[in-house]
Amino acid sequence: MVISNNKAVLITGCDTGFGFHTAKRLSEKGFQVFAGCLSPLQNEGQNLSTYPNIHCLKMDVSLEQDIESVLNYVKENLEDKELWAIINNAGISKGSEIEMTTIQKMEEVIDVNLLGTIRVTKAFLPLLRKSKGRVINVASAAGRLTMPGFVTYSASKQAIIAFSDGLRLEMQKFGVSVITIEPWMFRTRLSDPTGVSRHIEKQWTEAEDDIRTAYTAAYATQIQKSTKGLFAWVMDSNICKVIDAMEAAVTSECPPYHYRPGRCTDPDDFGQNQSSSPKSSDSETKIMPSNKHRCSGCDSGFGHDLAQRLDDLGLQVFAGCLNPEGEGAKNLKKSASAKLQVLPLDVSSEESVDKFHKQVVQKIKDNKLWAVVCNAGMNDGAEIFWTNTDIIQRVIDVNTFGVVRVTKAFLPQLCKSKGRVVTVCSAASLYTYAGMVPYCMSKHAAKSFCDGLRLELYRFGVKVVTIDPWMYKTNITKEDFTVKYITKTWEQAPAEIKEFYPEEYFQRYKKVIIRFLNYAISDKPQQVIDCLEEAVMALSPKYSYNPGTVYSRLSFWLIRRLPKQLADFILHEEFATKC
Repeated sequence: MVISNNKAVLITGCDTGFGFHTAKRLSEKGFQVFAGCLSPLQNEGQNLSTYPNIHCLKMDVSLEQDIESVLNYVKENLEDKELWAIINNAGISKGSEIEMTTIQKMEEVIDVNLLGTIRVTKAFLPLLRKSKGRVINVASAAGRLTMPGFVTYSASKQAIIAFSDGLRLEMQKFGVSVITIEPWMFRTRLSDPTGVSRHIEKQWTEAEDDIRTAYTAAYATQIQKSTKGLFAWVMDSNICKVIDAMEAAVTSECPPYHYRPGRCTDPDDFGQNQSSSPKSSDSETKIMPSNKHRCSGCDSGFGHDLAQRLDDLGLQVFAGCLNPEGEGAKNLKKSASAKLQVLPLDVSSEESVDKFHKQVVQKIKDNKLWAVVCNAGMNDGAEIFWTNTDIIQRVIDVNTFGVVRVTKAFLPQLCKSKGRVVTVCSAASLYTYAGMVPYCMSKHAAKSFCDGLRLELYRFGVKVVTIDPWMYKTNITKEDFTVKYITKTWEQAPAEIKEFYPEEYFQRYKKVIIRFLNYAISDKPQQVIDCLEEAVMALSPKYSYNPGTVYSRLSFWLIRRLPKQLADFILHEEFATKC
């Protein structure tokens, strides 16, 4: 048991619920508690202020200035104590079904739940390294099992788990532990059945007319009642189970990597299997719909080759390119037929996606859009601690929200054609690797989005498919490109961070990354194109495809089945770098 006499703990989201009760519990155990509250003078913040060893502080985790202010306060008031743990508990849930939820509301959830966790963690890591303390991230069972109607929340929590898994590998060399709390459904203000029901009703009344027509008022009423009933049925009112887990994560000498309090003690079993594919010979049966069209992101790599393949099959392809005047787009125009049309598309821009959507809809006229292939992606950054938060946000904006923007734009057309959404995720959506955490987080969130979208669109006959390839030789995995962006990330890191990472460490890190690329990359990208073609053309495509080398597939199969501690040891020895 960890002795609390000289230790302090920072907890975010202490206005109500888990954060409030954990702050009280740890205070009673003798810890000095810095309780971050969105409104410290309202709700339970005033109550916490009456405890002699609790500092109740204003803290909005979506604001860098609030985090910086709390960091300075903690440094000034630690006195002879050490910061032993931070508990990232702040979180929100907004939205309902994907079509009824605006991009802005989805961005707010990611900004608080995921980026808020990252901001706070990065700010306080120097203090935790000194104490060899621990980071405790409150995720959710929804981070293992995506639930329809709560897709954005599930995606944010799945990304938090990916962040935690990668951070744990990167912090082992400093003796810092990283733990997730993944509670099932407990009765808090966030999950109150009546409140959730009211929120769904509000989302319905604010939805656009065409969406209300497609879903009907009867459906909205049914969802409202069934959600309220489901929450009331599965809800666990004994939140002490969660508080006990959070206390144990702080006080145990050797805490487990994951705590899963609640009625579903191992949601990981469901999370691993929810994307399993239907066993049907129809996956081998191809369809050739006339007057139906495809659009995909195609400057280079998989998107470029797929556009060429589908054009060769006689389909009309709208190829979205970030740089329509670039070499990749020009080569595509030269090699393809006159039917293929290259259009400008920046998936990180709402305006660009809207313009692209209008151009495609105008060109197909009375014909039907059959498939949208979301392929655009990027990889940037390096280890979490020396990767700027702006870079992390940019990766998420392209890899996760790029998928969301394009998909939402074309859903009305796909519902009419009973078509399909095909998203190129990655094997990084299934496991997290040190040095690739921003990319892995973004792909975990995109995968969760697709899993939830599949459930929500089932009633409309729209299929949702993910392609999760291993490492293949494309522009994004070229050695010179990879070395360039990790070097840039290193050079932009603040001097105080570089104090913990000597230059020799960075040089070893580069060698590890290069060795990994040379060892793991396949030079047969046609395997991915074959899967993409089947996802577009098959009568009953699989839910997910996992193209890769025999080595990569066997390695992943083994890693997923090993005890977590042993899997971490292998991955740390293989991919992480020691100081």
